[in-house]
Amino acid sequence: MVHQTKGRIEYSRFSQRLFLRYKGEFFELAFFVSNSICIPFPHLLFLAHSSSEPNGRFMRKLVLLLTSAFLFAVNCDTSSPTGSSRTPCSLVWQDTFDTSLHSRWDYADWTFVDNLCEFTADMVAVQKGKLELTISEKSQITNHNQLYWAAEIFTKEKYQTGVFKTIMKPDGPAGTIASFLLRGQDSSQDNFFKGASVGFEFRGVTQQVTCSAYWNEGDNLQIRRWPIELGFDASEKYHEFSIEWMDNKILFYADDRHIFTLDDAAIIHNFQQPMSLHANFWISSDKESVGEFNANLLPIKSTWDSIAYYKLVST
Repeated sequence: MVHQTKGRIEYSRFSQRLFLRYKGEFFELAFFVSNSICIPFPHLLFLAHSSSEPNGRFMRKLVLLLTSAFLFAVNCDTSSPTGSSRTPCSLVWQDTFDTSLHSRWDYADWTFVDNLCEFTADMVAVQKGKLELTISEKSQITNHNQLYWAAEIFTKEKYQTGVFKTIMKPDGPAGTIASFLLRGQDSSQDNFFKGASVGFEFRGVTQQVTCSAYWNEGDNLQIRRWPIELGFDASEKYHEFSIEWMDNKILFYADDRHIFTLDDAAIIHNFQQPMSLHANFWISSDKESVGEFNANLLPIKSTWDSIAYYKLVST
């Protein structure tokens, strides 16, 4: 990734495309076909004419950005990670949190078993190009008996297969869970365990991420968790995590590295339903699993730099 004063180049290995984030807008700059670079010049012309800067000055900046991006891209290993089978996909939307939360998102306002917090929109903020989900202590107890406020956002739209990518930095002390996951059916308090969910969880540690799957068989909640050592501390800087959801398997990636495949047919069939995309940060009562929370740390927050959805493309 290459950063400049007013622009940001992003290279997606999912779809082998280069994108420019400029003044809050998101534009495709180039794509790769059979090892060749293709540039959609109408996009560049549109950028030039829509800019308030003189065209010459703007284009010089754009050329510098593109040159840096191409140097970065051609020196990248664009092959699929070992053990993966990345399918072609196309970007549908990406939120970079430059101004405010997009209308595609909704706010959770509930709690559930094992959650020591109550979700509220007041703990969601967009600051300096980042989504911030905060945990803080309540000044007084509300209708719910939880002692803390926390946050969760989720998409109003539901999806069925696709690639879901985030760049995030969890602040994950013992007792907390920061998640990026897909969840089906109703996510409210009364129905929380009646759906299914699958995705990433940082469960009280940030040196490992847990690939988790939850679903119901009758009235019995089924849980499968696969903790993966990352080889870095995710709380120190932003890293990319992505879920590639196909009909017969779900692939998990950390910084474009394939880390886990869920392909057990007996589990996968539970996720063949429309699911919404969620990001949350909360305190768990499960001390045995995530450790005991130290309230003296409050307030704390986890941050997301971007979240994106890619539609799988048939070949």
